[in-house]
Amino acid sequence: MPISAAITNHTASIFLNPGCSILRPWSASVSIRSDANPTTSAIARSATAVRCASAVGCAGRITFFRGDWIYQLDRTSLSNFSSYYQTYNPNGVVTEDWPLISSGFTQIINRNSLDRPEFPTAGSEFTLTTELVGTVMGGNVDFHKHTLRIDWFTPALWKLVFYTSFQAGYMEGLGKDAKIPYLEYYFMGGDGLSRANPLRGYEDPLSGGTVIAEGGKAMLKYTAELRIPIAPNPTIFGLLFAEAGNTWPDFKRADPFSMKRSVGIGARVYMPMVGIIGFDYGYGFDRVDQNGNPDPKWKMHFVFGRSF
Repeated sequence: MPISAAITNHTASIFLNPGCSILRPWSASVSIRSDANPTTSAIARSATAVRCASAVGCAGRITFFRGDWIYQLDRTSLSNFSSYYQTYNPNGVVTEDWPLISSGFTQIINRNSLDRPEFPTAGSEFTLTTELVGTVMGGNVDFHKHTLRIDWFTPALWKLVFYTSFQAGYMEGLGKDAKIPYLEYYFMGGDGLSRANPLRGYEDPLSGGTVIAEGGKAMLKYTAELRIPIAPNPTIFGLLFAEAGNTWPDFKRADPFSMKRSVGIGARVYMPMVGIIGFDYGYGFDRVDQNGNPDPKWKMHFVFGRSF
């Protein structure tokens, strides 16, 4: 059972609530069609995946801050790739010596001062996630990964809310011949329903894109939204957005001025017991077709369980 302690004086209150638990013990064997359309880049539709994972975590909270420390042991195997994946072999995923065993430690530091969970109108949220996998912890995978996300909510005219977000990530192998699992790389695009970082107006490279996704070791993303309240109960709001993001093969080639840009509109409804549901209609300025030619156009996205 978690232990709670409180320290109080005339000017501030500090609440400490540590606890430990077993997280996500599970195993899965998923057989997925290997005869996927040859123009698809969805790894989930192009291989048979077998994965087992177990994690143990501890957490503590002080006022606006929260820390999570998690150890996870993971065994992943991919096989029966489609001919399209066998041809392009992104990041060596087809020729990898499966299974990959990841033994690693994750630290998550979070500061949250948002005034409301479903429709924040003021405050900020800061999250820094650091992963160290392999080395002295064993397994045949060795890498470190660092992901930063900062969200700001600022009241504007009337009841409008201006939302901005910044995300950055960097990862690298540990050792000359270090292995990094394919799905641990950074991917950008889609609505966030896969492991890719969402980017409205673009295809998800892990679930139905039109080009092979190599994944990157460096990532940047900027988002700006103007949120417009429509109804308080249930919470309904519309939004206008502009965002840009990209991934790169390594940190040296990361360029904050070489981004995939999009603008659009959307709406959200907060449903009790369900969370946030809604849609976005985004225009991707820098889309390309499967031949690499410019192909800017609109794309619809549906959102479940999160704001975006």
